[in-house]
Formats: sequence, structure tokens, C-alpha cells
Amino acid sequence: MSYDENNIFAKILKGEIPCKKIYEDDFVLSFHDINPQKKIHALVIPKVMSLIAIMFTLRETLGVVGATSLSFVLSFFMTLIEVLVAFLQAYIFTMLSALFIGMAVAEHDHH
Repeated sequence: MSYDENNIFAKILKGEIPCKKIYEDDFVLSFHDINPQKKIHALVIPKVMSLIAIMFTLRETLGVVGATSLSFVLSFFMTLIEVLVAFLQAYIFTMLSALFIGMAVAEHDHH
């Protein structure tokens, strides 16, 4: 399965087909549907290629084994980042707890 660069959404993104824009930034384009199913019906399409689309493209370039290997590397990298974030959160919690406990002062009875 390959990406068809001449599909209707790609042509809208390129400006080859006009549309009634609602919102546009560097990442998405939102526009009114030319054949709405309800009174208000809008479409939102991404301007950047998603990770899934990148994997399909790489599968064609690298083959199944290369794309699978790359997906394992990316999965490992994402897991590593999650573990690092968890350690960072635990470290910050420990430091803030130690600071809070260190600020605690026993109250003295004044008779």
C-alpha cells in the first residue's frame, strides 16, 4: 500500500482544489465539507505525515524486515523515554517531599 499523492485531500492541501477553510496552521487544515451530511459538517486533515504513514513508506523502501526492525527500535526508544520520565517524576517528588519534611518544625508548648 503506497500513499497516493494525487488523492483529493493532497490536492486540497496543495491548493489545487479550492475549499472553504475554517482553520489552518502548520499542522492541520480544517474546512467545510462540500457535501455535508448535517447542517454543520467539517473535515480536519493533517498536514504532516503520521508515524503510521511513515512506517508504510519505509516498508516500501526498506522492505518488511527493515521496517519491522525500525519499528522495534522506535518502540524501544519510546519505552526508554517513558522510563526516564518516570524516574524524573520520582526524583522530583522525593526532593519536594524532603524539602517539605525538612521545613516541618515541632511546635513548642508555651506555658
